[in-house]
Formats: sequence, C-alpha cells, structure tokens
Amino acid sequence: GKNKVTLDNTDVLPSFLFTYALNNKTNIRLAGSQSVNRPEFRELATYRFYDYENAFIIQGNDKLVRSKNTNGDVRFEVFPSPGEIISASVFYKYFKDPVEQTNLGNDVLSWTNAESADVYGAEVEFRKRLNFINRKFFERLIFYANAAYVNGSVKYSQLTINSLLQGQSPYLINTGLSYSTDNDNFSF
Repeated sequence: GKNKVTLDNTDVLPSFLFTYALNNKTNIRLAGSQSVNRPEFRELATYRFYDYENAFIIQGNDKLVRSKNTNGDVRFEVFPSPGEIISASVFYKYFKDPVEQTNLGNDVLSWTNAESADVYGAEVEFRKRLNFINRKFFERLIFYANAAYVNGSVKYSQLTINSLLQGQSPYLINTGLSYSTDNDNFSF
C-alpha cells in the first residue's frame, strides 16, 4: 500500500518591530519573529530515485517534522536623503528541528531533523539615488547593494557541527539598479 503522511500543526507565530528615531534621518530598529519551515514533498516521499548527476540514490523520510524558528535582529539606519539608506545590522536565528540531508550509507541520501541550529551574522545595505549625475535619465535611477556574512552550527543528538545549515552560503552579495517613471506607474 501507499504511505500516507499527515502533518497537523497549528502554530502561533508572533513578531514585533520596535523603531526608535534618534533624529529625522537616523533610526535604531529592533525586530523579532517566529516562523516555520515545512518539509518539502521530496523530503517526505519514501520512494527512492537515482540522482544521475551526483551518483546517489535519494529517499525521503516520512518521519520529518516542521522546523520552528526564532529570529532577532538589531539594525542601525541612516537616511541621507529621500529614497536613500545606509544601514548595518546584526542578526541571530535559532532553529528547532531543522531538516538536514544525511547519508544513510551505500550511496543513499535522505533527510532527518537535526536537534537544533544556530545562525548569526551581520548585514550592510546601501541605496543611493544617482540624481547627482547631470542627466535627466539619472534623476529616477537608484543603485543599491547589500552584503551579509553568515555563520552558525548544527546540533544533532550527540554531535555539534560548526557548520552552516545545508545549502546556506556564508556570504551573500546583491547589487542592482532600479528606474521609475516620473509618475511612478512603471519601474524596472
């Protein structure tokens, strides 16, 4: 017969955000929240399939439970002019029962719930209007960038590994340009 997996969770997920304005261009922000990560279908499905690219057999685990996460951050923000920001923040995240991929031996990969994980890091953000360039086109152009450094550890029942959650990058860098029309009806 076919396995049937029923996951029944009711979660209350509180959050808060407190912003204190040091002056009309500078804020300190404190935030906290709870969230959940639910197992994906392929992580729960108990059938096996062969991953040709990596030469492993993949098998789900129908005993997985959802992960509950607690998040907190402190952020310092400066707004040099409208539409611009320079900010720096530190953050911490605690994961109860995170889903991690494991090797069951004999080239078989599956997933299990680790006991917990800690993730912490810092992020900086910069957004600048390019209206200082003397051309009409640049009046509506905004450059932005942010970068984050992430570290952490994963705890199993008898073992703590000083490594990030599976698939988590220790560095993240985003940059971009955005442009809005004069009436803000169109942007890209």
